[in-house]
Amino acid sequence: MPKLATCLALALLIASGSASVAKHRKDVPAPAPGWQYLAPEAVRMKEAQQNWPNVPLCDDGGYRIRPCYMSPGRR
Repeated sequence: MPKLATCLALALLIASGSASVAKHRKDVPAPAPGWQYLAPEAVRMKEAQQNWPNVPLCDDGGYRIRPCYMSPGRR
């Protein structure tokens, strides 16, 4: 009986040891998109260009970006 317990304990130790090695491996990070290093104003302008493609955009400051054909007083 003690030999059987020793064999089972050894088998569990080996099995848990290989799993712990795999657990400690680090994943390779995915490449970061190019716009990640832009200023916040430039990121907001890129987002606005997705909403209004092929339309000239005006930046009124304070992240207020609108198509230039819209007058500032008009809603």
